[in-house]
Amino acid sequence: MRGAKRREVPAPETPRARPPARAGRAVRGAPAAGPDWSAVGADGPPPAPAVATVGDAVALYLASERYAALHPNTARTWGGLARELAAVFGRVRPADVAPRDAAHWIGLGLTVSNRRRRRAVFGAVWKCAAAAADLPPSPVADMRLPTPPARTRYVTDAELAAFLRLAPDDRLRAYVALKLATGLRRG
Repeated sequence: MRGAKRREVPAPETPRARPPARAGRAVRGAPAAGPDWSAVGADGPPPAPAVATVGDAVALYLASERYAALHPNTARTWGGLARELAAVFGRVRPADVAPRDAAHWIGLGLTVSNRRRRRAVFGAVWKCAAAAADLPPSPVADMRLPTPPARTRYVTDAELAAFLRLAPDDRLRAYVALKLATGLRRG
């Protein structure tokens, strides 16, 4: 507001306390945080986490470096599909996932590209979990997915005019003109 006087705020007498450091961030002047291996002894790091269920495998994948390296948009899509996978197969042991069950979940994607994406997420989760634990082969390893339909492309008038202008001889121009006029197909 115009003409309003600003209030003077007295300076605090004690310095403000720093908020506690967030997990995973180093505080300046503090020793580097890391795992404490002194309790483990000479055996080294503890064994890798066991993958008892598909839900554990999904959690392991979502915490992996491979997932963290994805582009943010891809990570959002794949993360949602991985959480959906955990919702469907969450408490099932990996050894009990049949290829038919995996194919059913993958088939829930209506389009070919969605089915391919679901298969890729399932395979990535399985591969990440197999690196941490001894798992049976992936149920989607031998699955064949349909290829996306070929896109029908038509020659534009500008492309046709450019080709006819640059065609080396009259026979080629006549062939292309006949093919376009009559719709001749190979075979």
